[in-house]
Amino acid sequence: MVEAEESFRYPSFLPAEARVATLLVSSGPATDPQLTLLEFESGRSKTLRPGTRPVYSPSGHIVYESAGDLWALPFSIRRLEPLGEAFPIREDTSLPSVARDGTLVFLDSGAPGLKQLIWRDRGGRKLGEIGQPQGNIVMPVLSPDGRRVVALGDENRIRDVWLHEVSRPLKNRLTFTREDENRPTWTPEGDRVSYSRLGDIFIRPADGSGEEQVLLATPAGDYGFEWSTDGKYVVGSGQGEIWYLRADEDGGSYEKVSFLSTSFDELGPDLSRDGRFVAYESNESGRYEVHVQPFPEGGGKWQVSTNGGVQARWRADGKELFYVEGDTLMAVEVTTTPAFSVVGAARKLFTDKQAFGGRGQRYDVTPDGQRFVVVETLQEPPPPVIRVVLNWYEEFRDREQD
Repeated sequence: MVEAEESFRYPSFLPAEARVATLLVSSGPATDPQLTLLEFESGRSKTLRPGTRPVYSPSGHIVYESAGDLWALPFSIRRLEPLGEAFPIREDTSLPSVARDGTLVFLDSGAPGLKQLIWRDRGGRKLGEIGQPQGNIVMPVLSPDGRRVVALGDENRIRDVWLHEVSRPLKNRLTFTREDENRPTWTPEGDRVSYSRLGDIFIRPADGSGEEQVLLATPAGDYGFEWSTDGKYVVGSGQGEIWYLRADEDGGSYEKVSFLSTSFDELGPDLSRDGRFVAYESNESGRYEVHVQPFPEGGGKWQVSTNGGVQARWRADGKELFYVEGDTLMAVEVTTTPAFSVVGAARKLFTDKQAFGGRGQRYDVTPDGQRFVVVETLQEPPPPVIRVVLNWYEEFRDREQD
């Protein structure tokens, strides 16, 4: 019987023709899933390739998801090993299932919803548009000079890093891989952008010149959130803990240091502009609330929100913290000198269910705290459709390499 601490998800049995009782599973962190064979009795495992939600097809294939698409891997059920290269079946699909007669069923997500970056004031009034409309824009971050916004957006059904111009309707693509990117942010000078992909953190010049470089390679599924203004630290989170990267003396490499690791989820760290405090969200009380701790030494802890809170952002002068309560943007006066304290009660600024719903950073704020970059929905995505393909392999046979 399988007993393991490693994360195994979406199990499905191989048919009886397999020489031993074997499960197909997705293993590893959710940000970098791997197709894995798991022997049911011994617990031995064998990783095949990146992918998730694997199912066996009687055509002699493992059908699975990868980067939002559906793929098929030729596979020997008796030898328990791949027989060739994987090939694509359908883009932007999920949840595959294959019947014994070769009928393939999957969920077709269709085109992403169309969104637009916009400005809103503290009362929620729309002040203008930023960049160009795009599919599923999320995680906007304003550049240090205020001239651009980096965000994730869907083009060609892949989530890449894009730069949107503030003063004109223009956007530029920064990444070009087949895997989804995550959590983009600016370096202090504003000349480079860091982002995550498959658990690793990369950095690249914002003008698109040169190759990307690996800032942190790790199997843990980490995400960089914020740079200190002096460039010596990068604070981030992953697997429910908060960490930071500390630059060496010449700034050529970074060491990963654990900042906060408990039995609860600690997420979404945001550094104050002076680098002395980090705001984050934790569910230690039973729901997510915004907390603040000294940085980088940690130790003392102050709870800022009182009725649920996520997506914390500092005002540049450290005199105000913003966060999302439900679908409402909140503001609370604080002070950081000589020590941190909450000055007054939190105030509601404006409510926007579409802009603030979901996890991850959904807005950014100007240094003076008077304007906010948020995402406006222009067109909702069509509802997903269940597709049924009879004898699927005959339709896609020509895609398989001999």
